Amino acid sequence: MPISVGDFARAVSVDNLMVHTRNLVRASHLKDAIPSFADFDIVPAPARGRVSGYFEKSSRRHQLLSAETIISSDTPLIELPGLLSSRPFYFVNSGNNIVGYIHYSDLNKAPIRAPFFALLEAAEVSVSIRIRDRIATEDIKAMSTPGRYRALKGRLERRSTQNLDLGWLAVLKFGEILRLARRYRALNLDDEDLGLLVEFRNRIAHTNLRLIENYNEIRKLSKVEALLRRITKSA
Repeated sequence: MPISVGDFARAVSVDNLMVHTRNLVRASHLKDAIPSFADFDIVPAPARGRVSGYFEKSSRRHQLLSAETIISSDTPLIELPGLLSSRPFYFVNSGNNIVGYIHYSDLNKAPIRAPFFALLEAAEVSVSIRIRDRIATEDIKAMSTPGRYRALKGRLERRSTQNLDLGWLAVLKFGEILRLARRYRALNLDDEDLGLLVEFRNRIAHTNLRLIENYNEIRKLSKVEALLRRITKSA
C-alpha cells in the first residue's frame, strides 16, 4: 500500500536530527561547564555515563532531567516546532536511556525540510484539485499586474507549443494558487496567513535560506505546519 503524505511527514523522526549523546560536550561540575557556555546554552551532565541532568547557561545552575525536558526518539520531526515553541531544547529518550539532544537551532538542519516539503506538496495538490475546473482567464488577469499576466500568458503559450499544456496551474506560483483559491472561496485564509505560507514555502524550498532566524520564529513555523494540515484536511 502506498504511503500517504501524512504518514511520510510523521515517518521522519527526531533521531534523524538529534545530536547523539556521544557527540555532546558534557561536564560533571559547573566550573567545567562554564567554558562551554561560549558555544552552548546547555551542557549535559555528568561528563561520563548516563545523562541525568544539565548545566544551564542562563542560570549557571545544575538542573535534573524531568518529564518536561524529555521527548521520545520516535517523535515525528514535523511535531518539533510545536514542541520547541514551549521550550528551546529537549533531551531524547530511547529504551529508557538518554540517547541525544535537540536544540531549536537544529530546525535549520536539512532533515526537517523533508516532512514540511511533503506537506507543502500535499496542500498545493489539494487546493489545485478544488479549483482546476473553475479557473478563468479573466480571474488570472484580475489578480495579476499587467506585467505578471503577460509573463504568465507567455509561459502558458510556450508550454502549449511544446505539448506541455497543463493549464494555468502549471505556470502559477504557490501564492498565486492560494489567492486564486481564496477568490473562488475554496480556501479560507487571511492575508497574514497567506503571506506566512508563501514566506516559509520559499525558505523550505531553498536550502540556502534558514528556516528560522531566531527562537521567536519557531511559533511561525509551528503555525505553518498547522495551516498546511488544515488545508489538506479540508479537501
